[in-house]
Amino acid sequence: MTFVIVIWFFLGLYVLVMSFFEVEKLKGILSGFIIFENDFIEVEEERYELESIKRIELQVSDYYGKLMNNDRHILNPKLSTGTANTLKLVFHSGDFLKRNFEIIAQYDMYPIKYTLIHYYLLKKISFTDLALALEDTSDYDQQELRKEIERVSRLQNKT
Repeated sequence: MTFVIVIWFFLGLYVLVMSFFEVEKLKGILSGFIIFENDFIEVEEERYELESIKRIELQVSDYYGKLMNNDRHILNPKLSTGTANTLKLVFHSGDFLKRNFEIIAQYDMYPIKYTLIHYYLLKKISFTDLALALEDTSDYDQQELRKEIERVSRLQNKT
C-alpha cells in the first residue's frame, strides 16, 4: 500500500511540475500581420492611412511563454500564448477596428519604438499606451522615454 501512495505522490508531483512548462492552448486562429509604418498601419493586408485614424489604442502586456498568474486550478498551464495584446484603431468616421495579436518575445515592440513615438507626436496614441507597449513602466523608464520623445520632436522640427 505504501508503494502505491509513493507512486501516486511522484506521479502527481510530475504532473504539477510539467504544468509549469506547458503553454496554454490557443483559443482561435492567428492569421495575417500588423505592420506599423509612419504614414499607415496595415492589418491583415488592409492598409489604413494615418490621416483616417483618430486614435490608436495599444495594449501590450503579454508575450509567448510569459508566466501567467493562474489561480483557478493548480494543474492549468502556466505559460501564455502571447495573444492577450490588443490593437484598436478608432477612425474619424466613428468606426473602429480591434484585433488581438501575438508577441513572441517581451521586447518585440522595440523595433518600432520610433514609429510609435511618431504616432504619439501626432497625438494618435496616449503616453500610457506608448510606455506600456515599450515596457517602460518604472518612473525612471518613463522619464527617459519623455526625454527620447523630446529629442525626436526636436529632430522632426528641424526637417
